This record gives sequence, structure tokens and C-alpha cells, in this order.
Amino acid sequence: MGVEGRGHTEETKRKISEAKRKEKNRPPLVPQLCACGCGKYAAVDERRNRVAKYVSGHNSRTAHPMQGKKHTDEARAKLASYTGSKTSSYKHGWSTTPTYKSWSSMLGRCNDPRNASYKLYGGRGITVCARWTSFENFLEDMGERPSLDHQLDRRDPDGNYEPENCRWITRAENNARRKDPGGWIKRRANQSN
Repeated sequence: MGVEGRGHTEETKRKISEAKRKEKNRPPLVPQLCACGCGKYAAVDERRNRVAKYVSGHNSRTAHPMQGKKHTDEARAKLASYTGSKTSSYKHGWSTTPTYKSWSSMLGRCNDPRNASYKLYGGRGITVCARWTSFENFLEDMGERPSLDHQLDRRDPDGNYEPENCRWITRAENNARRKDPGGWIKRRANQSN
């Protein structure tokens, strides 16, 4: 079955009319209270068939209408259900910084078996010290990442991530420290065999 000229086939026309009929019979969407606890109703987008969780702008921390006011207990419980009990990135405001991303990547490499680098870190027994499970403590010990070119480095490659064993170094310095940078030594050895 193909498209006949510029028109639709009978089956395509039937599917289109069926979709339009379903669209007309859909129950209307009911607006919900804004999740921030301000008491206003969030927008309903009929075209996309969805109800927003927040009134526009209420979920941003900078221009939040509830800033400086206290949330009700009900609103606090609702917010906790969205953010979970670990809301450290929400509290400190560093979650989009390179320092936070380095910290988060470090935790993922050592603790998450689904992480692509886990076998090279957590799989080898490299761990993160208990103090550094909190970003604030990591920031206090290591300071802010000096530049985008800097990376978190362990002085002892077989040691754990802890204040005495870590530092910020540039990408070039880190590459120079590697036993086989980029794996080219191993590839060249395999080619000559």
C-alpha cells in the first residue's frame, strides 16, 4: 500500500479520522495545585495533553515567589517526595559547577557498577572516603576546581579518593603520568606481532 498521488490511502484516512474521534472524546484535563505550595493552580496544556507541576517560574530558585516565606507541612512533604532525602545539590547551589561534576563523577566511578569506568575504579577496590560522600566536605578539603582544564588526580594510582591522596592537576600533567597514555603503547605492540 502506498500513497496514491498526493492523497492518502483509505486506511490512512481511517486512522486519521479515528485519532480525531479519540481526541474529541478525551476527558478534559484538571488543573493541579502548584507543587511549590503557593496555592495557585499550574497551567494545563491541552495541546500536549499534560498538566504542569508548577506555575511558570515557581520551580526556579532565583525568582521564586515563596522565597523568604515558609512552606506548609503539606508542601514540604510534597517537595521532599520530588527531591528525595538527599537534597544536598539543591541546598548548596553548586550542582552545575565543574567542581560538583568532578565530585559526582568520582562517586559514580567508585560506587556505581553501571558506570562505564567502574571496573577501573570501584571494581579494583578504589573507594571514596566517608567524609567525601558529602559535597560540602569535598569542597572544603579540595577547594574549587581551578579551571576546566584541571582534573581530580590521585597521587597514588592504587590509593583511594581521600584528602591526603588527591589534588587538582591539568589534563596535560595527568596524561604525562599515565603508564600508557591513550593505550597507544599496547596497540603498537599488538601491531608489530
